[in-house]
Amino acid sequence: HYVDDDGRKLNPSSAKLKPHLKRVMSTTKTGQRQFNKMVNNQSDITINYVNGYHPDGRTIYGETAIKSHFKDPKTGEIVGGRVIILYVQAINDRAKELKIDASESEAATLAEEAEHTEAENIKLADRETKEEKKEQEENPDSDGLKYEEKESERLAHQQRDELLREILNEDNK
Repeated sequence: HYVDDDGRKLNPSSAKLKPHLKRVMSTTKTGQRQFNKMVNNQSDITINYVNGYHPDGRTIYGETAIKSHFKDPKTGEIVGGRVIILYVQAINDRAKELKIDASESEAATLAEEAEHTEAENIKLADRETKEEKKEQEENPDSDGLKYEEKESERLAHQQRDELLREILNEDNK
């Protein structure tokens, strides 16, 4: 597990985990960029590994949950506040399916979830949630925004897909 006490560094609760995380994220330019985002942003990042699948059985490799919003004391701007959860068995299944190493599949998931720890993505997700609530109030039969229609998700998926392309291109060389 990683805890980011002050928004400037990831502090491992396990001495083995930080080198592992850096290694899996450093295999590509995209992975390194996303790792740097996690280290340099102001979010309170905790990474929890769950041995298994998402509780509702969907194929979800990881998710980023709002733990709390951290605000800049001077401006009141949201600067971070997230928890990342990784579903190990789903990540391993994707690795087998794509014929890549499990650590590469983990890196792709972390690249996606790291994007959700960025303040701009948090603000965007908050706006989407407010829009959804407003739409459901105005139209109770509405299902709201679909997962794939959310801009915050699209941006995060771009990072995951870019990293997977880099990994697959390297593996095919």
